[in-house]
Amino acid sequence: MKQRTYGHEEHGEEDRGMDLDKMYKSEAFAAIHETMEALHEIGAIDKEIMLQFDVDCLNPVQDKVPEE
Repeated sequence: MKQRTYGHEEHGEEDRGMDLDKMYKSEAFAAIHETMEALHEIGAIDKEIMLQFDVDCLNPVQDKVPEE
């Protein structure tokens, strides 16, 4: 399955200060994660819960191996 970057600019929305380079597992996970980020910013959820949404919604970061 091809991985895509999901973000506001893809949908014609302007950047609201969010990192648009995050790799979400799907558009649905992108929407869920952005909602949870907003709740975290206003203090409705704590850092531990936000980190779990990071794990659930974002693709893992892959280490790049330097070319020789």
